[in-house]
Formats: sequence, C-alpha cells, structure tokens
Amino acid sequence: VATGNVTVTYGDKRLLADQLELHTDTNTGTAWGHVRLISPDDDLVASRIEFDLNSERGVLYDSAGKAGKVYRIVGERIERLGPRTLEVRRGRVTTCTSAVPEWEFRAPEAKIGLRDYVVMQQPTFWIKGIPVFYLPYFIFPIKDKRTTGFLPPRFGTSERFGVILGEKFFWAITDWMDATLGAEYLTKAGIKPEAEWRYAIDPASDGQLSSAFVHD
Repeated sequence: VATGNVTVTYGDKRLLADQLELHTDTNTGTAWGHVRLISPDDDLVASRIEFDLNSERGVLYDSAGKAGKVYRIVGERIERLGPRTLEVRRGRVTTCTSAVPEWEFRAPEAKIGLRDYVVMQQPTFWIKGIPVFYLPYFIFPIKDKRTTGFLPPRFGTSERFGVILGEKFFWAITDWMDATLGAEYLTKAGIKPEAEWRYAIDPASDGQLSSAFVHD
C-alpha cells in the first residue's frame, strides 16, 4: 500500500496516483486519486483504475486522454482488453485535438482496435458540439496509413442547395492508386452521386478523374 504522489514504473509504462494497493504476487491492484497512465502510445487520466500488469488489462473510471497516439477519448468506463483493444462505455471518440472537437462520435458503447477500426453501437455524430445525426450501428477505420473504409460523414449548408449531408467510401486499390465513391443529399436538389479515381506512380506521374451529377 502506498499513499502520496505514488509512481509505479513497469517496463515502458508509468502509473501515477494519490493512493495505490498492489498485490506483488499477482501484479494486480487498484489506484485512485488523480490517476494518470502513461505509455509510449497512451496518456490517460482517471479517478480510479483497476489493473493487471501481466496481461496489460485494466479498467479506468471517469477517464479521458489520448490512446493509440491518434485517438482522443472520454468515457465513464474505459476497459483495456489488451495491448491493442479498448472498450469505452458512455464515451466520446475523435481524432481532433481542439478543445471543442471539429467532429466526434458519442455512443453508449464503443470498441476501439488501436490503429484499426472503431465499432460503435447507437452512436450520435457531433460537429463542434452540435448533434447532427444518429445511427443504430457504425464501423469506421482510423489508421495511420491508407486503408479501405468509410470516411467520416460530411455536413454543410448552401443557399442554393439547402442542407447537405454526405458520405463517401474510400478504396485503397494499390499503393499508388485509389478511388472514392459516395453521395450527398441536398434538401433542395435531391441525391448527388460522386466518384473520384486517383493515381500517383511517382512525383512526375499523377492524375485524377472526378465526376458528379445533380438534377438542378
């Protein structure tokens, strides 16, 4: 048992807290009070944490911070299921670093495969703190490199076309060629399908072909 500015170092990880109870025979324990968990990829704060150093599993309560270098998450309960998987309850997920995120998803439950996919149940999509739409289920990729999958939804307004809602699917065909397929819904003009194909063999050889249609 340790109290007062506690620091635990285990490999490349550090755990800071006001109080800690550690079972040295099992490497499990609980820490509470200004908890902070720091690793090469993560930096999370919480009111309390229950952890297992051997399996790298743990549960953080009332937690927020950075995970997997690119995710900004907030959750009433964040469970680390392994070195590459997080489960967030009643939380928020984004990659924006601003105080009020440009966009974020909020959901009762989300599972994050670090540098992989985010799977969310009953999420709502927010833009600058304003709810935009609800989905019963949603999967989207957040990776460090190009990957096939749906891009974050787009939202806007226009005097000519009204409210604009759009979604696109990105297809990473090869290392040097990709395509985007999608559609926008314009409240004053209906559905607008879009397609774009791009290639970049080298800095001197690249190009793209784009098309879109709207009945106006």
